[in-house]
Amino acid sequence: MRVFAAFLSACLLAGDAAWSRSVLTGEDFERDWERQSVLREAPSGAVTPAEDAGGAVDGVINGAWGFHTEIEDDPWWQVDLGEAAPLDRVVLYNRTEFAERNARVAVLLSDDGTAWHEAYRHGGAAFLGHADGKPLEVALGGRPARIVRLALAGRSYFHLDEVEVYRRGSPQNIARGKPAAQSSTSQWSVRRGDAGGRAYDVPAVLARGAKLAADLRAMGVDVAPARAAFDAARAAWDALRSGADAAVRRRIYFEARAAVRALAVRNPLLDFDRVLFVMRAPGALPHMSDQHYGWWSRPGGGIFILEDFRTDAPRARCLTEGWPAGSFQGPDLSYDGRRV
Repeated sequence: MRVFAAFLSACLLAGDAAWSRSVLTGEDFERDWERQSVLREAPSGAVTPAEDAGGAVDGVINGAWGFHTEIEDDPWWQVDLGEAAPLDRVVLYNRTEFAERNARVAVLLSDDGTAWHEAYRHGGAAFLGHADGKPLEVALGGRPARIVRLALAGRSYFHLDEVEVYRRGSPQNIARGKPAAQSSTSQWSVRRGDAGGRAYDVPAVLARGAKLAADLRAMGVDVAPARAAFDAARAAWDALRSGADAAVRRRIYFEARAAVRALAVRNPLLDFDRVLFVMRAPGALPHMSDQHYGWWSRPGGGIFILEDFRTDAPRARCLTEGWPAGSFQGPDLSYDGRRV
C-alpha cells in the first residue's frame, strides 16, 4: 500500500457533516463543486457592494462575516424587502471575532430609501449569535417599512454574519435572498448571494475535461466513455434557453464535474492507494494558513487518511480521533510511508 502525503490542509467548516462520518458521498462532492463555483469561477473585476452585501441574507450562519465594509465614517448595510410590510422583528447574528465593534449598532427603517427613522440603537453590550445561540433580536412592533438599514456611528469597519427580518404574524424570514447594499467594500469582501446569480460555467468545465482527455489518451487511457459524457453534458447545456432555472443549470454543471472527476482518477500517475492530509478549523484571522499564529488557532480537525479515492464513495479515516482538542498543521511522512 502506497501513501501520498498531501502537503496542504482542508478547512473544517462549522456544521459540515461530511467529516463526522467515514464515507463521503455524491452530496459531499457536489457541496465542494458548488463552493468552487462561487470562489473559483466568479466573474472577474472588483466585488461590488451589492455582491458582498448579499452574504448577510444568504441563510449561512457560521460566525464569520457575511459582509465586510472598509474602515470608514458611519458605515452601513441595508436590505430592500421589495415592498413595505409591518415588521415584527429584526434578528442580527454577529461575527464571532471583533463582536464588540457592533455594540452600538442602530436599526433604521425607510419606505423609499431617502427618509429614515431610527427604530433602535443597541446599548453597548457585545452580542454574538452563532457562537452562543443568542442573536440580537430587535422588536419592531409592526412598524411598516420596505428597507431595513443597519448602521454604526463613527469610524469603524462594519461586518455581521447574517440578518433576518420577520413580518408581523409570520414565521418566514422575508429578507432571505432579497437585494442588499452597503456603504463600501474591503479586501475581505467576496461575491455572495443566491445561487440564481451563479454562472455554473459548464463550457469551462468541459474545456478542461477535453484537455485532460487528450493528455490521458496519450498515456494509454481509454477516454471514450468520458468524451461521451462530455458530449451529453454539452448538448444539455446548449439546449438550455436563456434564463433557465438555476436548479437545471446546477444539475448539468454537477454532471460535467462528475464526468471530469471520473476521468481524472484514472490517471496512471495516481499509483498510490491512500492520501494523508490535515483538516483544521479556520483560524480566527484570515492569514492563518501561512503564518500559523497559535494563539489565533481554533481547536478542531485532525489528521486523516483518504482511502478508495478513485471510487464514488471514498473513505476518510481519522488518525487522531479521541485526541485532546487542538489545532493541526502539516504532518511529516516517513520515506517508506509507514510513520507520520
